[in-house]
Amino acid sequence: MIKLIKNELVKIFSKKSLYIILIIIFGIIFYQTFSYEKRIETQSSSAQSSLREELDFTKEQMSLEDKSTYSGLLNYVKLQSRYDLIEMVGNLYDDESWQAYVILQDYKYMAYDMYYDYYLMNNLEKYFNDSTFELEDADKVSKEEATEKYNKIHEVFSKDDWKVFANMQLKEYEKEKQDLEKQLEKEYDPSIEDSIESLNYDIKELTIRIEENIPMDYSYFSRSVSNYVSQTMYLDLFKPNIFSSYNEYTSRQYDKNSAAVAKYDYENRIKTNYTNDTRYKLSITFEEYSQQIFIIVLIIYFSAGIVSSEINKGTIKQLLSKPHSRFKILLSKFITTLIMIIFSALVIVLMVLISNLIVKQDPESLLTPVTLYNYNTDTLMVMGIGKYLIFQFLAKLPMFISIATISFAISTLFNNQVIAAIAPICLYIANLLIITPTEENILFTRNLLTTNWDLAEVYFGRLAHVPSLSLEFCLIICIFYILILLIPSFLYFCTSDIKNK
Repeated sequence: MIKLIKNELVKIFSKKSLYIILIIIFGIIFYQTFSYEKRIETQSSSAQSSLREELDFTKEQMSLEDKSTYSGLLNYVKLQSRYDLIEMVGNLYDDESWQAYVILQDYKYMAYDMYYDYYLMNNLEKYFNDSTFELEDADKVSKEEATEKYNKIHEVFSKDDWKVFANMQLKEYEKEKQDLEKQLEKEYDPSIEDSIESLNYDIKELTIRIEENIPMDYSYFSRSVSNYVSQTMYLDLFKPNIFSSYNEYTSRQYDKNSAAVAKYDYENRIKTNYTNDTRYKLSITFEEYSQQIFIIVLIIYFSAGIVSSEINKGTIKQLLSKPHSRFKILLSKFITTLIMIIFSALVIVLMVLISNLIVKQDPESLLTPVTLYNYNTDTLMVMGIGKYLIFQFLAKLPMFISIATISFAISTLFNNQVIAAIAPICLYIANLLIITPTEENILFTRNLLTTNWDLAEVYFGRLAHVPSLSLEFCLIICIFYILILLIPSFLYFCTSDIKNK
């Protein structure tokens, strides 16, 4: 058996077409990597800052206001005040600064309102004094109060110490919470209770930032803190009951994973979720369809012709004349196909690694760990890139084996290399574009091979996109289909008069 397998491997690696295909695939992968990196660079260099975008949007809104009416002029003044404020921040501070961040988060932080009233006050005087309208009392702004707030916040901003502002904002949140709690004691109101709950998460986020020394800005770890708090809030608010849908449960699993990764990142100052380095691009080799397809192409190349090509060339007669049973001959070919699945995966991983290292030149990123959530234990598994790739390969292995088996079986049964190559590709594409589980066809689709051949769907207790799938069920379904394909193939090969073909 070992000699037969070695013989098959020698035949495969002696084909010039194999190396031509490998060169073409590497060229495509390198081009994809290079063009993606150039696209990212172009977007980064041409993209406007958040402040610039907000200024442009505000200016556009101003042009739509009819200043010949009182309400139109008032809205124009308010937009002008917003424009002046954002322009001031852009002139005094960096677009990526914490000052710019908290100003644009006007729904969340008090800095915007403290500045805004001052600019509104000045613009109201400027525009309404030059108009025929008399400013109504309800729209007037207290000059003393607006100036006091402006001086206070401007002093904080000028110190350029985000912690001063964070502590000031924290006190404001706590004061607002106390006032709401007093109202709630007087009379129960669900909306007040919701507001208090929301404030608790705002307080939690600021507390984490202060304790972990992570400013409010656009940095990776700042986003990690925000993501952790928001995902935790979704988890806390989710109260499962008999009316909860399956999608709600799967969504909460996503929140668990996101919250755990975000917390791990900011606590350890590690960018495990950074998506533009070699380590990340390597980690999604088996998940990204644009790279996964190359593995499938190689698998089909090896399996589609391993039987039919020998029959068509007549070389199978030499093999059958040797003292080997037909069962062993076909089994050796199938085992060789399985070996080439591993080879295909390894060579594509190597191509992705080399392409990204050439383009990005960041080998140090490979030292950054990768995370995988275990839903059975509700823990985050942290591992090296090598171990993670093994997990992902094993998750896709049933799919790779199934595709190889389909191609192998068609090649054996119908002696047609073209159909053996096209059929599994069509099935793969149909699975991506056509076969979508719905409530109406769920009983049918859950038993399909394509529904069960990706174990990543059910890894470590994860809820799959189709209800009631499990790791054991998926494996049983895949083995069943593989046997259904292999048994007729072996029976046909062992009993048909191949010598006369």
